[in-house]
Order: sequence, then structure tokens, then C-alpha cells
Amino acid sequence: MKMIVVKGRIEDDILERIAIRLGMFVDGFREVTATHSSTNVVVEGDLWSALRILIEEGCEVEAIHVWDNGRMKTLEMFTCEQLGKETIKFDEEVAG
Repeated sequence: MKMIVVKGRIEDDILERIAIRLGMFVDGFREVTATHSSTNVVVEGDLWSALRILIEEGCEVEAIHVWDNGRMKTLEMFTCEQLGKETIKFDEEVAG
């Protein structure tokens, strides 16, 4: 399971649009939840497609959490522009 943490709470109308797009275009999309300070997107499958949609919607990705065999690995992000240019690596694995 992978969880993308988006900086800040997304407005309800934008959140609904993002959830619809994620449901249509992301294999393994599970849910979008909002807290008072962040928005979380949970996917079981296609991390890159979910990231692409969030970036297109102007979201700033704060962190990505990946659970693997009961262990959580975290990657913290700086900007969406950097994310688009980087390959994300968790230890020896590449997220994708």
C-alpha cells in the first residue's frame, strides 16, 4: 500500500474532482481523506499515475509512505517540479 501526503487541506470541490480522476485513471486507487492540515491519497497499485494527477491539479506532495511486508518506508518531497525530474528510490527498490 502507498499513501501520498499532500501539503494542506484541499477544498471540497477540488477534492471531489481529484477523487473522480483518481478513480477513473489510477489502477488500485483506494481513497482520498482530508485532515485539518493535509490530504492523503491511498493507492494499492499505480503510484506514478496518482502523482501525475495530483501534480496536474496543483498539489504539493509532502511525503510518500510505502508499506512493504509490515514495514513503512517514507520519502519526503520538496516540490512537485523536483518530483517530476527524479526517480524515487526506497532502499534498493524503485517506486512505480
